Amino acid sequence: MSEVQFEEKSVNKSFFVGILLILVVIFAYTFLVAPISEKVAILKSSVDEKKAIVSVLNADIKAINDAKSQLGESSEVERSNILKMIPVGPNQDDVIRTITTQSQKHDVLMNSLSFSNVPSKKVGVGVLKVNASFESAYADLPVFLKDLEQASRLLKVDSLNVQVSRLALAGERVNFSLTMEAYYQK
Repeated sequence: MSEVQFEEKSVNKSFFVGILLILVVIFAYTFLVAPISEKVAILKSSVDEKKAIVSVLNADIKAINDAKSQLGESSEVERSNILKMIPVGPNQDDVIRTITTQSQKHDVLMNSLSFSNVPSKKVGVGVLKVNASFESAYADLPVFLKDLEQASRLLKVDSLNVQVSRLALAGERVNFSLTMEAYYQK
């Protein structure tokens, strides 16, 4: 009989140890594994969202790079042409040459020309203010101004003062003065 009791005690101990192990596993799952699996699920959804954002951004980058390659050559040509129109340094001789060439082309007589440096709002770009007075036929004035602004040296006409008499409209010459800006790279 003592053998049977020993077996019973052994079975009871094994049973309680088994139940205790089951309770430990349930506790571990409930308090350790379940919260971690929830965190893993949240992180997976976050990763999926970020992958979607990355794919959209990669598509945007590809589109930008495609557009950049298509425009690359023409943009470089335009940039080069603009840089030619804005030389390094004020180079007043070039401004004089440009204005003289255009005035001779349109039968405009240049009476005076003066220069002054003015502050620029753009970094790396200087502004040379040009004041000039001319005499020409009234009909030549619009074409002269247009060609002056389209010359190889970038010139912007800021103001124009024209002195016209009744005789000037009938073919006489008019006096006019211009205030222009010539740009240069610093």
